[in-house]
Amino acid sequence: MSRFDSLTLALKGSFEKPFRDLPEALQERIRLEQPVILWDDLTDDERRCTVAQLDDQRDEKNLQLWQEYFQRKDTMKAQIAELDADLTPTSGDVANKESRLAELRQELASMEKQEQQSQWDYYLKRLDGLPGAPIGPYS
Repeated sequence: MSRFDSLTLALKGSFEKPFRDLPEALQERIRLEQPVILWDDLTDDERRCTVAQLDDQRDEKNLQLWQEYFQRKDTMKAQIAELDADLTPTSGDVANKESRLAELRQELASMEKQEQQSQWDYYLKRLDGLPGAPIGPYS
């Protein structure tokens, strides 16, 4: 796996500058990584957001964490569906099934809440250009 080099961090302190005032290396990197960006047509915040999105698309660690997260979430949903469809012959089985369903649903709800909070925290920090923004759903 290649080392991820954040464009957001490379541009820290430069989002308010016009394109012509950026160092040549950054100008070239912007041209290569996102040739359709019209830097001078964007506000500072739009630049930060656009660059953060570019970073997200290129950060293999971030992508891997999200992939694992959604695989786990899909597995939980499948387990819930399987348990919901399962006919239970005894009252003990019903109690075990209901207990397991409650656990899975609670864990799934917790994951979804964490997902929403993680995304919000992540983008707020990325838009501020802060290093150490949480990466993925497990941060």
